[in-house]
Amino acid sequence: MRRRSSTGGKPVKARRRKTAPLKRGDGSKTQRRRSSAAGPETRIAHLTRELNEALERQRATAEVLSAISRSKFELQSILQSVVDTASQLCRADGSVIFRLEGGVCRFAAGYSLDPAYIEHERRTPISSGPGTVIGRAAMTRQVVRIEDAWTDPLYEQKTAAKIAGSRSMIGVPLMREGEPIGAIGLARTRVDPFTQREIELVTTFADQAVTAIENARLLNELRESLQQQTATADVLKVISRSAFDLGPVFQSVVENAVSLCGADRGFLFRFDGELLRMAASYNASRELTDWVQRNPIAPGRYSVSARAALERRTVQVPDVQADPEYAYAVQDVGAFRTTLAVPMLKNDALVGVIAIYRLEVRLFTDKQIALVETFADQAVIAIENVRLFNETKEALEQQTATSEVLQVISSSPGDLEPVFETMLENAVRICGAKFGGIYRVDGDTMRLVATHNVPPNYADARRFSPFRPSPKHFFGRMMATKTVIHSADAAAIRTRPSATARVLTASRGLRRAPRGHHRSHR
Repeated sequence: MRRRSSTGGKPVKARRRKTAPLKRGDGSKTQRRRSSAAGPETRIAHLTRELNEALERQRATAEVLSAISRSKFELQSILQSVVDTASQLCRADGSVIFRLEGGVCRFAAGYSLDPAYIEHERRTPISSGPGTVIGRAAMTRQVVRIEDAWTDPLYEQKTAAKIAGSRSMIGVPLMREGEPIGAIGLARTRVDPFTQREIELVTTFADQAVTAIENARLLNELRESLQQQTATADVLKVISRSAFDLGPVFQSVVENAVSLCGADRGFLFRFDGELLRMAASYNASRELTDWVQRNPIAPGRYSVSARAALERRTVQVPDVQADPEYAYAVQDVGAFRTTLAVPMLKNDALVGVIAIYRLEVRLFTDKQIALVETFADQAVIAIENVRLFNETKEALEQQTATSEVLQVISSSPGDLEPVFETMLENAVRICGAKFGGIYRVDGDTMRLVATHNVPPNYADARRFSPFRPSPKHFFGRMMATKTVIHSADAAAIRTRPSATARVLTASRGLRRAPRGHHRSHR
C-alpha cells in the first residue's frame, strides 16, 4: 500500500534506511594511517643516511687535511692517505695517483688488496691519451667515467684490466693553474658505475692532493735553492782557503755537482791545449779513475766531455747507449746512460770540462744544468786566481833577484865571480831548474866561469878547459844564430857526449841522447 503525499495526494515511495557499515579492527583507515606514518619514516631514514654520508666525507676530508698538516710536507704519506681514504669512501677495490712528469704519468701512490696490481702500476708509466683512465683524464683535463673497461672501445689495457678484475672506473685530473700535473684513478671489480657524489668526493681529494704536491714542490724548491746557495758558498770558501791550491777546489766542485744534481759520479778535466786530463773525480771506482787518468780526451764527438770541449757549450746526452756518435771506450761505459758536460771557459778559451753521469735514463733539469754551469764559472775563477798569484809571485821573485844582482854588482865593482854566482843561483831557482852554468865566449871557444849545483869534478873540468862546441850542439847553434836555444829534451841531442858530460849525466840525472834522434825548439 502506497502512502500518499500530504500535499498532493500522490503516492510516495517508501524510503530505505541506510545501514552503517560494520567497523572492522584492521580496516582501511588503519592502513591509511600506517602508510601516512611510513612516509616520514622513510624520509627520515633517507636524510639520516645522507647525513651519515656527509659526516663520513667530512671526517675523511679532515683526516686527509690532518695528514697534510702532520706530515711536514712528506708528500708520499699524504698521497697514500688520499688513495686509502678515497677507496674506502667510494667503495673502490683499487685506487692510484699518478704524477705527470716530463710528458709521462708515473706512479706516486696506490691502494689495492692485490699487491700484483700495485706492482704493475708502479712499473708502468702512462702516456696521456684515451687508452687508460689515467691517460684519458690527463688528456681531457676532465673527470672520466668508464662503465666497464672490458667493453670500452677506447680502453687499450683490457688484458691488464681483466687480470686485475677491474671493471667500472673513474679518473679525476690533478689540475694546477689550468694544467694537469697528474690524475687519480679508482676501479671496482664489478660493473657498478660510480655515483655523482662519489665523483665529487674524489674531486675534493684531487684538490687536496694538488695542494699537497704544490706545498711539497715549493718546499723542495726552497730546499734546493738553499742547498745551491750553501754549495756555492762552500766552493767559494774552499777557493778562499785554498787560494794557491786548486786540488781542493776541483774536488769540492765535482762533489757538489754530483750530489746536488742527483748524479751517480762525476769528473773534472783540465785542458792542456790539446787534451782533457782528469783533475778530480767523485764516486768513481779506483779502476775507473785510473783508466780515465791513463786515457786523456781529445775534443771530438765520441763522448760528452769531448763534445763539450769541441763545441764550447753545455752538452747533454739523454742516453749514451742510444747515441750513434757516442763511442767512448771507457771500461764500464755500459753503465752510463744520461750524461752532462759543461765547459769551463775563460772568455772563449777552453780551460776544462765538468762531466757528471747517471746510471739511468733521466734527464738533468734546467736548474741542475744552470747549477753545474755556476760551478764551472767558479772553477775558472779559482784557476785565474792561482794564475794571477803565480804571475805576481814570479814578478816579485824576478824583481828580488834583479835587486840582489844589482846589489852584488855595486858591492863588488872589480870582481865578476860573485856577480855571476848570484845571477846563476837566482836563474836556477826562479826557472825551477836543477843546475846551471855561465860560460864566457872567446872567439869560437867557450869557458865555464860559474856553476850552481853541479858536480865539482865537472865544474873543475869545464872551468879550466876551454872548448869549441860542435855546430850541431845547442851551444854551437846558439853561437851561430846568436838566439836563445831551447831544447825540450837533452836526450834528443845527437852529439857524442864528452867525458865531462858523461860525468854530469851520470851524477845529476841529465838524459842521454839515443843515436839517430834529434829535436830542439827555438
